[in-house]
Amino acid sequence: MRFEIAVTEIAGNTIQHAADGAPIEFHLSLRARPGVLGATFRDRGRRADVDLDAARLPEDLAESEWGLALVLAAADRLVYRREGEVNHWQIVRNRHDRPQADG
Repeated sequence: MRFEIAVTEIAGNTIQHAADGAPIEFHLSLRARPGVLGATFRDRGRRADVDLDAARLPEDLAESEWGLALVLAAADRLVYRREGEVNHWQIVRNRHDRPQADG
């Protein structure tokens, strides 16, 4: 469930912030491997002005400002970079819920 939360939050942030309310297209690649889930987003929206190290959950019950903090809490790794005109977001979630093999 945590992986889904992280993916949903980045998708929502892209739709809400990257195009300032205008239509936007983004590309999402999903990977599922033994032990790890991954998602990569690419879009041509405006540059994200984010400091991932400073993202924190709001102290009150605010309706906004939860997104990146939720992603960071749900993911094992979140990376953002801008290459030319393209935003790249990468989410990695280790599959801690995998059943252990009997020895």
